Amino acid sequence: LCISIVSLDVYICYTGLMKHVIWLNDSTEFMVMLLAPLSYLFLISVFEKRKIRIRPDGIHFLPPLLYVISQLGYLFHKNTVKLNSYVAAFHPHLPRPEYTWTDYFVFSELIKDEWRLILLINYAIYFFLSLRLFWKYWKGIAQFRNNRFTYDKYRFARNILLFLISTFIVVSIIFSQNEIDSGDHFIIIYASICVYFTGFLFLFESRFFGN
Repeated sequence: LCISIVSLDVYICYTGLMKHVIWLNDSTEFMVMLLAPLSYLFLISVFEKRKIRIRPDGIHFLPPLLYVISQLGYLFHKNTVKLNSYVAAFHPHLPRPEYTWTDYFVFSELIKDEWRLILLINYAIYFFLSLRLFWKYWKGIAQFRNNRFTYDKYRFARNILLFLISTFIVVSIIFSQNEIDSGDHFIIIYASICVYFTGFLFLFESRFFGN
């Protein structure tokens, strides 16, 4: 769901349709941050065989929530500010509209300027957490080799970990090669391929959601 909404946001930005809903500009950044903790929580549900609960798992939603709070000054600012941000990211050759700065917006702008660094740190943290969790339980996977259902779930968890690793690598490369949002479509194309592949696995392995 997060990938779909973010993909729609990127599509709107690249087609220029964002000017019709400019109040939505940069409103999905927290969803990008959610991808890593959601993947990690999925691994927890597979390996520890338990449901995800607010306690103690709610802490993993804290960073995206804090980021949303930090951006309230931007999200509730005038549309001129959002239009300026959109033009700077996708049409830097065009003149930018003028706007008046406010104190609460300055803080949001300072955090937003470090968005890429924040995202990479977020992905790096959950990559290492996922790797540690995976290694803790994968060492004993041999006992499940005769149980195809359980073994397939562990293999699928392994693929989720590979998704996290590859996403971190792809995002790092794209960010290093593009100072503005001009490379976002490559990230979305990669994410879409992963979604299609995952959907194929779900359809192919109908026993995945069994007891």
